[in-house]
Parts: sequence; C-alpha cells; structure tokens
Amino acid sequence: MFAGLFNALPAEVNIAFAGGKSVKKQARDGCNLVATESYLLVKDRDDIRGNVVIRPTGHFVHQGVFIELLGLIKQHVSGSDVVFSSLRQQLVSPGEALTESAGETFLLPFEFVAASFPYRSYEGNALSLTYCVRVTIAGQKEAFSKEALLWCPAGSEVTAPILDPELKMVDVGLAEFLHLNYIIDQQQ
Repeated sequence: MFAGLFNALPAEVNIAFAGGKSVKKQARDGCNLVATESYLLVKDRDDIRGNVVIRPTGHFVHQGVFIELLGLIKQHVSGSDVVFSSLRQQLVSPGEALTESAGETFLLPFEFVAASFPYRSYEGNALSLTYCVRVTIAGQKEAFSKEALLWCPAGSEVTAPILDPELKMVDVGLAEFLHLNYIIDQQQ
C-alpha cells in the first residue's frame, strides 16, 4: 500500500479522537447512495485532541509527519476544494525514526485548543462546507494523507450575511454566492 512512498514496507495510519460524539452521514451522488461516513461532532471553540496511530511494518524514511485542522468548501461541479481555515502542527521532524522494530505501534498526540469553526457544516448538491483533520506523511517524492471528518451543526457565524435581493454572482465568487443564497433563504 505505501511501498513506493517511503522506500520501505507499508504502514497503517489512523486518527483516534479523545472523547467527543460522532454521527454517521450518508454521502450521495445525485440519487445514489455512495457511502456512509462517520463525522466527529464539534462546535465553535472546542478543543480537538487525540492521537495519530501509526503501525509500521518496518523502518521507513519520511520528510516529516504533519497534522492540519482544515475548513473546506468542496465544489462538486468543478471538483475543487477551497480552504478557508487552516491550522498546522508538525508531529515528527524529517528523518526522525518512528520505531525500531517492525509491528510496533507509534502514538503521536495532537491538540488544537479552542479551535475556530466559524460556519456550520453544510452539504448541498453544488457544494459542501466541511471541516477535517488531515494527517500528512511527507515522503521522499510523494506525500500520503489520511483524513477524519468533522461536522459542526452550528458555527459562530460572527458576520451578518448581506441581505441584498439584487445580489449577482459576478459580484462575489460562486461559493460565496451559493452560501449567501442559502443563508438568505433560511432567514425568509
């Protein structure tokens, strides 16, 4: 699975959160059920903590292990992601040995204190607004990433939306236009 990535044997990577409630959501492609994903429920100013669990089958070379807390707007039509919030921590320095013997489990604790979730999570046909914790293991030539999804049912939404009935898509970007229309529809 990771053999070409680290010039060594594969490893298994998981993200384990400390405490918290999770919810299962169904992912759809149009009318078809694609998968059921598990999300950690969060709210604005929550502490997000846990461990990255790495089970290598041998010693491997890496260029660092990083963890990020990301806020993403996923545009389903174009397939692109826009990052609107990002926090990053380095868990392991480049080249630092994770384990000396094969089969050993290595725990890397992480914590994001009073994490900001300014907007509530949203899933629509054209776009979705989600949060995730992403672990990246940088290799010699490539990087491997593993994500765990977060769901924020009520963000802080500190800024009031623009209530302009003459709002045009050319005045703001597509993602902002759709988000503002969603907020306006909810307030009416």
